[in-house]
Amino acid sequence: MVVEISTQAFGLAFMNDDGVLTPVGKAGNTDEAAFPPVVTLDPLVLSSTVSSRVLDNVLAHELLGHALFRVEKRRARVDGIANTFAEDEILASLVGDVVEGELGHVPLEDLDTRRMLKSTQAFETSQWFDGGATGLSIDESTAPASALMEHLAAIDAKEASARDKIARAIAWESDILHLESVHGAPKSRYRKQLSQVDDFVAQERDELKSLEAAREAVQGRLLLFASRDGLKLRRQLSSRRYRRFASGLVGQIVLLRQRLAALAASAPQAAKPAPDPNASPVWDEIDRAVKKDRKEHPGHWL
Repeated sequence: MVVEISTQAFGLAFMNDDGVLTPVGKAGNTDEAAFPPVVTLDPLVLSSTVSSRVLDNVLAHELLGHALFRVEKRRARVDGIANTFAEDEILASLVGDVVEGELGHVPLEDLDTRRMLKSTQAFETSQWFDGGATGLSIDESTAPASALMEHLAAIDAKEASARDKIARAIAWESDILHLESVHGAPKSRYRKQLSQVDDFVAQERDELKSLEAAREAVQGRLLLFASRDGLKLRRQLSSRRYRRFASGLVGQIVLLRQRLAALAASAPQAAKPAPDPNASPVWDEIDRAVKKDRKEHPGHWL
């Protein structure tokens, strides 16, 4: 298999969790339309400061997952059906995690891996809020418009939840500033909590941007299915050739998920850190102070 590999900054970052670097954001991409496949990696993945296990996972995900999938689609003569397989991302993610697991580390710190171990449906649904919003499972492909409307409803609910979280976080910030300005709480006391609120709000606002992009993608796909080209696509999705190919994908996914579950079951369990006896439950303290002030000085909160 010939594959062209290039680099492009996608804004990838890494979260350090007790020395374990977990990728946050997009690490790579395989061009759905190109053949031979074109794989693009974020340069940070290739950095000498990043653990080789991350590179192992990303390369397996893109090359043995998406790129090989592209070749198999062409071989099965279903490569004209672009960006419709939810199983594509499920398969690639499983391949990356299994390869990493076979090399000695099951990425249980990764939320998507834990979702996959729970069920492929839990993973698939999570993809509706990001780049996989237009992906259709083999079951959904029988009624694509109805399935995409379900995706759209889930995106709307997720957006409402994100806006609610932002509002509650901003309320917490207001409460803290009240404790400082009116009740003389030392500004250094809640500096960390204010920083946490700012980070959380920024994260949820990024989520809103992703959800808006997902909504636009689903709406565009709905327009496609309503068009003359969409009629041709619906016929392709209901064809025996497509069903046979998609069924084969499901079989691969079942086997890979079983292997990932076995690797996870045999992986050494990370020891839980001992509680810090000097840690102060500051958020509980803020909550108690605010409730007490609301009760004793309701005029402060008009």
